[in-house]
This record gives sequence, structure tokens and C-alpha cells, in this order.
Amino acid sequence: MGRIKEKMDQELSGMTFSNRMMEQVLEQTCRSTEESKREEEQILRILDVVQKEPMSGFEILMKLTEEAGQMGAEVVNEKELYPFLHRMTEQHLLSCRRGEKNGKERMFYEITTAGKAKRATGKDGGQQEAQRGLCHGEG
Repeated sequence: MGRIKEKMDQELSGMTFSNRMMEQVLEQTCRSTEESKREEEQILRILDVVQKEPMSGFEILMKLTEEAGQMGAEVVNEKELYPFLHRMTEQHLLSCRRGEKNGKERMFYEITTAGKAKRATGKDGGQQEAQRGLCHGEG
């Protein structure tokens, strides 16, 4: 086994990355960072919506759609919203309970103490700012 590792180390030691390959890696990293930033923005928007009172997923969707129209923000679609709500519940940013409204049973989402703290800070400790600088050639 040791001889195989030595042989692999010898062969890999001479390898270098082309400029194009390095650009592709950086591009993919930046794309991933932008997706994370977008998700963080959506989470903060959801926390803003539910801060006053518990709401059903449908009510959250309608409120986000209304706000997006007023602010020119990106619209969250139904396929995206429920996975966001699920993840936010797992992260303890929201609590979820069954309830009834207009004679129909629904799931209601309410902001938690952790959700209020996240909403108050609005950032993840500055990590996104550092990544954004790297992606825009500042590092």
C-alpha cells in the first residue's frame, strides 16, 4: 500500500492547474456564494413577515408576493417556500403548530427567539461579506 501512495504522490506532484481550470473553480465558488446569499435574504424576508403573528404557509406566500411587488424584490414561489419553512423549523428559527382558520386546519409558523435574534443581526457573522470580496477580486 505504501508503494502505491508513493507512486501517486510522485505523479501528482508535477501537476498544475491551468488558468482556465482555476477560473472555473472560482466561478463555481462565487455561484455557490451568490446562492447562499439569496437563500439568506429569503430567510430574512420570511422572518420579517412572521414577526408580528403566526401565519400559515399560504399567508406567508401571499405576503411575500405582495411585498415583492412593492419592493421590486424577487418573488418566492410555492415550490421554494415550503422547503425554506421546513429548514427554518429544523434550525429553530420558526416553530410550527397545527391550527384552524376559516374552518380549515392549517400549519402555522411563528418566529422563535432564535429567529428574532437572526432577524436582528441580519447577517451570519460577516462570512458572506468576506466571500463576496473574494469573488469580486478583493482578496
